[in-house]
Amino acid sequence: MRTLFMGMSGQFSHIVLERLLARGINVVAVLLTGPKNVPLRAVFPAAGTALPTQGEEFELPLLNPAVTLATTALEERCVNRSGGTGNSASHVASVSGSPVALAANKGIPAYECGKVGHQKTTGWLKELALDVVSVACWNSIIPAPVLEIPRFGFLNVHPSLLPAYRGPFPLFWQFRNGETATGISVHWMDAGLDSGDIAGRREIRFRDGIRGSSAEALCAKSGGNLLAEIIGRLSRGDALRQPQPSGGTYYPAPSQDDFTLDSKWHPRRAFNFMRATAEWGIPFSVEADGRLHRLSDAIEWQEDASTQTPDCGKVWASFQGGSVLAEEWPD
Repeated sequence: MRTLFMGMSGQFSHIVLERLLARGINVVAVLLTGPKNVPLRAVFPAAGTALPTQGEEFELPLLNPAVTLATTALEERCVNRSGGTGNSASHVASVSGSPVALAANKGIPAYECGKVGHQKTTGWLKELALDVVSVACWNSIIPAPVLEIPRFGFLNVHPSLLPAYRGPFPLFWQFRNGETATGISVHWMDAGLDSGDIAGRREIRFRDGIRGSSAEALCAKSGGNLLAEIIGRLSRGDALRQPQPSGGTYYPAPSQDDFTLDSKWHPRRAFNFMRATAEWGIPFSVEADGRLHRLSDAIEWQEDASTQTPDCGKVWASFQGGSVLAEEWPD
């Protein structure tokens, strides 16, 4: 099965591609999202170029949107504090943590494009004579004519049990809504947003206090393994195509207002949401005990109102049925 992998430079794409390669899937090329004005170009390495050594850095075309949003927030903090921008906003990634590195180590060509529907890109896709395209993070809708290029179509890995939590940041919204059990879906892509037929699903349960990057890694590993199994079934002619149930939910990209906590939440919900999204670098706010708290991370939670005196820089914030010990935002 000749397979093209499409993704971004974040952890989710990296892990899914790693699982495909580990399971022996024939990935003939890697395509990453790039600047909008770039139709198609080789990323790294150029023909005849030696690979970088372990830990060496090079510039990647685009960071995962979640990383970009968090970087912007951190950038603003640096500007507010010192009047200048610090190194936290660097768009440089380690070779060892990118899909490009995986491709290079296997001798697989890697490219980037801004518009997958560009004539140059579609022509290249047709020349690859693809059986299927595997997608794990893509930042734009793929046009219907492009979806028809591979013999069997496009398969996308989505970290929710579709049709619930369609949209670009499903894990964020699942943690915000207090979900502790979720799953991964591999679906056939259509012209809609995460609305194509289901090819397979797998449930995942998160432990309390899991960080967002760890939750994403669990989903990516499970999703990559499931995707590899589905491609194997596709080669045998028994892949599933089951229409999604009617209904479902869609959530857009979160805004800073979506980091506001509700004091009516159970403290466990607030704790898990904060732990999972603190990496975004955006302050949480909650009105509790007659004051407005601005918080940066959660430490623990309990099912009663705390009478303990927290250490400097920490606060017990009250919620419905308990409280959360949190670090205060460093204003």
